[in-house]
Amino acid sequence: MHISLSTWLRDYLYIPLGGNRNGEWATYRNLFLTMLLGGIWHGAAWTFVLWGAYHGFLLSAHRFLKGRLAGWPQLIPRFLRRSWFYLRVVLFFHVTCFGWLIFRAQNFKQIGQMSAALFHGWEGVSAYQVFRVLNELIPYIWFLMVVQLYQFVKKDLMIIYKSHVLIKGVFYFLCLTLFIIFGVSGAKEFIYFQF
Repeated sequence: MHISLSTWLRDYLYIPLGGNRNGEWATYRNLFLTMLLGGIWHGAAWTFVLWGAYHGFLLSAHRFLKGRLAGWPQLIPRFLRRSWFYLRVVLFFHVTCFGWLIFRAQNFKQIGQMSAALFHGWEGVSAYQVFRVLNELIPYIWFLMVVQLYQFVKKDLMIIYKSHVLIKGVFYFLCLTLFIIFGVSGAKEFIYFQF
């Protein structure tokens, strides 16, 4: 039987630790410990421990802030509420990507180097260069943006899976085309084979 890692973490770590049954602070502790142990499960390196702790902290902080900020959007003028939603999406995307930087790094020094590279070395990049790159990518990724918008409007991440066979076929064909165009050629070891 196949189960996802998140299901395994929930069923075999989070719930046995007590889940959310023993009060608010025990829930934060259990979330943190579950993700910390999930990081250790990925490998015997301090970067994986840090990666687990990072996600444990994020989950605990999210749980802590979610209830406390629930009424806060009502204080924002109505025309800015949608902006607040998009700001959170962009912020969470970047926080998540930074977590993958921690996961991919070989050591703490490399985390520092890659983190520094995120904020330095952009001086020579012009707006025209950024526009040119986007202009070259959009013909390849437009359909992914359309699918994301469609999923958002329908509030269903599985909408493509539930679509007509023709729509699924076109979507899978376009994805395969992207893999062929932008995929890494040659043999490359799957990252989980390292563990």
